[in-house]
Amino acid sequence: MDLKQLRYFAAVAEEGSITAAARRLYLSQPPLSMQLQALEREVGCSLFERGRRHITLTDAGRVLYGYACSMLETQQSALDEIAALREGSGGVLRLGMVSSLSGTLAADWLAEFCGERKGVRLEIYEANTYELIQRLRRRSVHLALVRQPFQAEDLLSHPLAGEAMVAVARRELLPREDASWAQLRTLPLIVYRRWEALVRQKLDAAGGAGAFRCVCDDARTAVSLAERGLGVAVVPASAAGLMRGGDMVSPAIPEGLLSQIVATHPKNTPLPRPAQEFLDFLLRKYPEKPQNSL
Repeated sequence: MDLKQLRYFAAVAEEGSITAAARRLYLSQPPLSMQLQALEREVGCSLFERGRRHITLTDAGRVLYGYACSMLETQQSALDEIAALREGSGGVLRLGMVSSLSGTLAADWLAEFCGERKGVRLEIYEANTYELIQRLRRRSVHLALVRQPFQAEDLLSHPLAGEAMVAVARRELLPREDASWAQLRTLPLIVYRRWEALVRQKLDAAGGAGAFRCVCDDARTAVSLAERGLGVAVVPASAAGLMRGGDMVSPAIPEGLLSQIVATHPKNTPLPRPAQEFLDFLLRKYPEKPQNSL
């Protein structure tokens, strides 16, 4: 199979119709159908369930579609980077970042870095830590800013900043200037799914498990729900910068959790120049290795 076949295959999968895909690709239907048949002969099984008006992917088709999207994305990224170099710019930095950093610390880092390297073009991908690890493995991002803990022996991680966890809530829910675990266990909580067990341990040690009103994967979701009075969001300190409401508080949690921010990338793979320069910039900002983090 080649990239042209994969592009045709992806178009049909997304349109659900050979007619619509042919129109999108500026092709007539017969050559498109021939390419799909050749691809199915090569993989040795059917990729589509063909109905009268609509076609859907088989299990094998769904597997191939995931790989096809990754390969086509990598091809486009390579073409974009080469074009940037050909045009004399500073290249392309494909950066992944978790949502709790995108509108806070990472925005400050990128503004400062791009002030020094004005020719660099940014391509930013926002997702949770585990999705970004998969993007690193597919080489669809050069570097990712994520939070520990995670296990990935094929990646090299550089500790950056350690952040305390804070309690974000409407003032009527959390009127005091502090937020102890003993107090939090009496309130409806909004927590990250990956930290649920750790938060529960803290609550148990303070006298008993609290009420988890919501468990989610995104700092923006947690803070947004807290703004609407659904509960108290336990989030990293920088995520408090996502608050938009005026009657909100975000006290630190004494003896709380410390979230460790790391920059990570695949081992034994040279970073493109813009990514290496951004990593060097971050390591100059955070030369000390934080301790006692998650």
